[in-house]
Amino acid sequence: MAVYILCFLTLPLYHYVIKDKRKFVAIVTLQLFLILALRDTTVGMDLKNYSGGYEFISSLGFTDMLSRLRFISVAELVHPYAYESGYVVLNWLIGKLGLSFHAFLVLHAAFCMTSFGIFFYRYSKLPWLSFSMLLAFSYFEYSFGILRQILAICILLYAVPMVEKRKPIPFFLLVLLAFTVHRSALIFAVFYLAYYITVTRRVYLINAAAWVVLFAVSPLLFRYVIVKVLELLGKTVYTNASFSWSHRMTILLAFAVIAFFMTDFERMKDKRNSILAWGFLLIFPIQILGMNNDAFARMILMYLIFAAVFVPNVLAEYKKRPLLSELGGLALWAFTFLFSVYQFYDSPIVPYSTIFS
Repeated sequence: MAVYILCFLTLPLYHYVIKDKRKFVAIVTLQLFLILALRDTTVGMDLKNYSGGYEFISSLGFTDMLSRLRFISVAELVHPYAYESGYVVLNWLIGKLGLSFHAFLVLHAAFCMTSFGIFFYRYSKLPWLSFSMLLAFSYFEYSFGILRQILAICILLYAVPMVEKRKPIPFFLLVLLAFTVHRSALIFAVFYLAYYITVTRRVYLINAAAWVVLFAVSPLLFRYVIVKVLELLGKTVYTNASFSWSHRMTILLAFAVIAFFMTDFERMKDKRNSILAWGFLLIFPIQILGMNNDAFARMILMYLIFAAVFVPNVLAEYKKRPLLSELGGLALWAFTFLFSVYQFYDSPIVPYSTIFS
């Protein structure tokens, strides 16, 4: 666990020492990449399955591989491998280059950490807090083993500028590409609408009222509507319904309340700010539905990344009481640090071991 704690402790140190945003993001991104790239292939969840799947897919001929691809359902592979076709093609291409599974993990880590770094550089006003939330919200932990979903999320990060620039074709092509890696990416398609409705105080409150209604009907909605869609997609692991409150929901609601009172909604006239706010607001419907099923709840990761830029930006832009903004940033870092340590205690990425062990 020490390597993760030390990584977290360096964030405020870098923040106060390195004033150049580009250099800061580059150094932290490199640090996270090295931790991922140098870990042993046993460190992480689901890696035994992914390793076996990689070796099997690499052994296929070109024609055989193509014949197994499917669009809506997963590719036709042998049990227990159930991967989307885009992920299969990626495995096949890298495998045919003669690279090992560990090399595949290194390339995966390079793409994903670079994508997070670029996203934070582009959109976060306080990237040290954004990286703190990346660690606290399990994105880094999942990068060790939830390979397909994290890869899909990192593809979707490049779709966000397409919304800002009103480029629907590249946006939906990127969503489609992410869908071929992990089908939960499809829920990101609605994000394109964020350009057309500015987040005002009234819109924020309407969303909050909608969350209350969704709380009341979510068990029925999940059981009789969402489950049917999931069954159609072959995601039967998501169909067991049992509503329960989550700690994450408590944290997110606290963020939502604080953000409401600290946000200068005049700044939402800037489309970038409004789009990021929509990404944050869209977290809540998925989280509410996800409290009916733990596996389904992982779909929140498609939008939760927006909290890692929206919340720090609210703090950065709070000009009424600069000292409160500074103290709020330190409090957020301290909270994310303690929350991360709490999660590490039963995490499959602990203990950390390197390829040299």
